[in-house]
Amino acid sequence: MADNNTFNCFAKHQFAEMWGFQITTSSPQYLKSNGQVERSVQTIKQLFHKAVESKQDVAVALLQYRNATIAGFE
Repeated sequence: MADNNTFNCFAKHQFAEMWGFQITTSSPQYLKSNGQVERSVQTIKQLFHKAVESKQDVAVALLQYRNATIAGFE
């Protein structure tokens, strides 16, 4: 899930195709969805920060997060 940001470029879509996932964008007028996207970004930033602080592999932390069930994104 992504907001309609300025990074809507060919490279991002090519990356998504290469890794086999679909980018779903939200409407700028649909604040609930945009809030979910912004909260997800904040959560990932915190996850990265904690992984670096504890000298853990960021990729493993992201994989563990990605494998967890997330309410509202099922």
